[in-house]
Amino acid sequence: MQSLVRDTGFNRVSTKVALIAVFTGLSLGTNYVLIDLPNVKVMDALVFVSAFLFGLEVGLGVAVCSRLVYAVNPWGTATLDLLLFLMLGETFYALAGFILSRTSLARDLIDGRELRRESIILVILSFIWEFASDSLQNCLFDVLLTNSF
Repeated sequence: MQSLVRDTGFNRVSTKVALIAVFTGLSLGTNYVLIDLPNVKVMDALVFVSAFLFGLEVGLGVAVCSRLVYAVNPWGTATLDLLLFLMLGETFYALAGFILSRTSLARDLIDGRELRRESIILVILSFIWEFASDSLQNCLFDVLLTNSF
């Protein structure tokens, strides 16, 4: 299974730009609505879903655009070095969605078969990707901030 875009023939640049814009808008809108709830955001899930359904290019576009615009928010503005790490960390979700879309698990999810096994696998994968993304962002930014290599 390629991706939903390739399977349905929507592989034009304009379609991908539109998908990136829609998913970025949804991502930012939900983050601003949920801004008063600490650590509750839908951005990561939308980046994952965009890459899962529409391919790596769309997922990476959503990840970078969402983080770039969300760098200016009511909690403060991200510095350039922090912004780069946040965008890099967000791309983990796009990679996860793209990689998962290439597996037989993805076909089972799309076909609507028994979802108990798939749900357990998705939960485990989400913990792994969240840990990897947060570790990368926190550790590398700390190293950069303190100049300790």
